[in-house]
Amino acid sequence: AAGAIVLTDDLGRRVELAAPARRIVTLAPSITEAAFAVGAGGRVVGVSAYSDYPPQATRLPVVSSAIGIDFEALARLSPDLVIAWKDSFRPDEAARLEALGAKVYVARTRKLADIGPLLTATAALAGLDAGPATRAFDSRLAQVRARYAGRPRLTVFLQISERPLMTVAGGHFMNEALAACGATNVFADLADVAPLVSLEELYA
Repeated sequence: AAGAIVLTDDLGRRVELAAPARRIVTLAPSITEAAFAVGAGGRVVGVSAYSDYPPQATRLPVVSSAIGIDFEALARLSPDLVIAWKDSFRPDEAARLEALGAKVYVARTRKLADIGPLLTATAALAGLDAGPATRAFDSRLAQVRARYAGRPRLTVFLQISERPLMTVAGGHFMNEALAACGATNVFADLADVAPLVSLEELYA
């Protein structure tokens, strides 16, 4: 756990740390949760907006949101590692973060199958073992699927915003989670990941 760490992130970038990360900033709620799940929560010094699980994460400084990264706030935390979510991260931001002295790992997580690799990478960057966390996740998911496998399926509207009225579609993990619980998203076939819908479409 004390040696150099070399990984390839989901942008195809080589990420090399001389030693396990000690001060970590997580730029998505899912990444924050992953860090805590693998035992690296005590090393997280900054998070993104809506990082509310586990409860300890709510006490950490918020350095990013849907609007973007607050580079000044992040710099004050002196992180040695920033873990970002590919869908809300611009590749040119990596150079700005690295100029502050932080290594940057970009993760792409859209499906339930991506959670295991995220846990593994997060643990590796901190010099930890993701085994217990990945096994616990796989076990819980299998239990949920077994619990709802024989029940009548429900049709569901997945609402993530009221004004404007917005849902989640496509191959997003939220739809996989609904499926695991015996439900089907009525707008799953729309092209965009987070499309706007009308009340008329919803009623129909």
